[in-house]
Amino acid sequence: MSDSQGPFLGAELSDYRRERYIWYMWEKYIRPVKWVAFGVGIGVGCTLLAGRQQSDSLVRSATYWKRGENFYQGMGFVWDEETKDFKVLYRPLFHCKGQLGSHEAHLIACAPMHSFDEILPYAAIDHDAKALAIPGPFAHDPEWNLPTTINALPGSKPAVIASTASSTSLSGYGTASHNQYKAKFG
Repeated sequence: MSDSQGPFLGAELSDYRRERYIWYMWEKYIRPVKWVAFGVGIGVGCTLLAGRQQSDSLVRSATYWKRGENFYQGMGFVWDEETKDFKVLYRPLFHCKGQLGSHEAHLIACAPMHSFDEILPYAAIDHDAKALAIPGPFAHDPEWNLPTTINALPGSKPAVIASTASSTSLSGYGTASHNQYKAKFG
């Protein structure tokens, strides 16, 4: 056999067929799978990005409180059965060690609203506090139809332990209420 007969004869024929077979397999099986895998990767990436944006939105929409130099993330309001008043349920946005004569180490605590200096937007808290903020909401009740915030009631006085009703709230107790006015529901 001479070289003038072309690449399709003898040993070269098997090399040609091998190349054609590899190309055929690539076109028929591998290329479509590659595009499916690429599509799945794009879909997963978009889903993760959307989830991250939703999580960021929930973190940004939370309530943040400041007391002294420390920042706290409000988790909601809790009704204190002993004092018959609302308190702020919060997370310290720092490592809260116990302090002699003050408090135990804790991750979540509650305090009266008047014990905080101010309410802040997410943008106003420092970088270290932002790193510890988590997305909410922290409660779920499908039948809840009152606002999730509470309003201070005029003329109400906080009590250490409530024994008599002396408030303009619906129950007659407390210095704040989810409702704007007692007469609205009376």
